[in-house]
Amino acid sequence: MKKVLLVACSFLLLVWCSQNGVEGIFKDIKEGDQKHQNASWTDWLTSDYITSLIDGQSLDLSGLGIWSIQEICDLLSWIDLWGIKTLDLSDNKITSGEWLDCFPSLEDLNLSWNQIDSFIGFPLMENIEKLNMARNKLKDLEWIEFLNGVIELQLGENYLESLIGLENLEGLEKLSVEFNKLKDLDLLKQLDKLKDVNAQYNDIKGSIQELLNKIPNFSF
Repeated sequence: MKKVLLVACSFLLLVWCSQNGVEGIFKDIKEGDQKHQNASWTDWLTSDYITSLIDGQSLDLSGLGIWSIQEICDLLSWIDLWGIKTLDLSDNKITSGEWLDCFPSLEDLNLSWNQIDSFIGFPLMENIEKLNMARNKLKDLEWIEFLNGVIELQLGENYLESLIGLENLEGLEKLSVEFNKLKDLDLLKQLDKLKDVNAQYNDIKGSIQELLNKIPNFSF
């Protein structure tokens, strides 16, 4: 019986190919893949699904293909987000940090592995203590002056040529700026609480002996 069905299916496939050509099979497959790729992440990422990812004071939205924080805020507009203190948005497709003020109580924010090159909305986020911005497209730190409560900051693997802006983070204790385009680290001399710095793989010119003497754990 199985052999009969196999022969019948093979015959039907041959007939279809004779009418449409073998290319038709691959065309249908390709078109199906394209439709899947073009589908918006908002088509399946519902407010119910997002709320199911809330674990106490934490929300993990990593690796979901999200490209707009505003869409997330709109989806959760009916939920009180004041209780969320830890937010993981790493490994997505976000290009801007705007609209983050819909999470006003954040203390720990992970935006690594995105495509962010600018920020809007940080002035209302005074509680942030840990910020991970590694693996983005940042070229400057002008936006960071409003985050003077940050204690731990990760900025590795961006396009930074200057650390101007960090002088406002008086409480900063841990900093990662490896794999950037920095030419000097003199500004770090103003940060008295720094204990841990990773500045490897930059283009630092001049002496850093003073920093080596001042900062207990310094990787250069």
